Amino acid sequence: MVVSIFSLTAMIAPPGRAEESKPLLKPPGLRLENEPSTVIPAFHEYPNEELRLPRYREPSGELSEGWTVKVIKTRRFSGNQSARLYFRISDLALSRAFKDSDGSRQLRIWPPGTLMILEIYNGNDSVARDSKPEEIAVIAKMDRGEGHSPSTFYPSDWSYGKFTPEGDPSLLPGQLQECHGCHSIAFHLTGDLIFTQFPRQ
Repeated sequence: MVVSIFSLTAMIAPPGRAEESKPLLKPPGLRLENEPSTVIPAFHEYPNEELRLPRYREPSGELSEGWTVKVIKTRRFSGNQSARLYFRISDLALSRAFKDSDGSRQLRIWPPGTLMILEIYNGNDSVARDSKPEEIAVIAKMDRGEGHSPSTFYPSDWSYGKFTPEGDPSLLPGQLQECHGCHSIAFHLTGDLIFTQFPRQ
C-alpha cells in the first residue's frame, strides 16, 4: 500500500518543480540550546531562499529606521577591499552571546529572521560617504517554523543573495556553494554563520 501511494504521488507531482531544482545547503552543525558550545552534525538539507534587497538605507544615504552600520575589512578577500556591514539593531539585541567551552572566545548565535547586508568596496572606499559599492551581498537566517529542526537546537539555516550596485540580483548558481562553504567556517569561529564579531550586549 505504501508503494502504491508513493507511486501515485510521483505520477501526479508536477515535473520540474522549482523546489526540486534548487541546490540544497546543509548546515555546518547544530548547537544545543542549553549547551551552545556543543556542536553536533546536522543531517537535514534546505533550499536557498531567494532574497530581496531590503531598504536598509534611504536614497539620501541615511540609514533606514532600525538599521545601523559597521565598517569592516572583509575576510573573504585577500586583496585591497573593505565593506560596510548593515544590520538591524533588533537582531543584535535578540542574539545570544556566550563563551566557547574553554572560555577563550566569545560566540554569538543570531535569531531566526536576522538579515545582514554587506556592501563591498574597492580599497578603503567604504569610509567615503559618497562612494559606490562594487557589489552587495545579503545573508538571512531563515525562520522555518516548528518541525524543521529539533527544538532542542538553535536554527542554523541561512540563505544568501548577491546584487549589483543598482539592486539587480546577481548570485549565480555556482557561487551559492562557495558562499555557504565560506560562511560555514564562521560557524565554528564565531558561533553562527557571521564572521564579524560584535561587542557583548
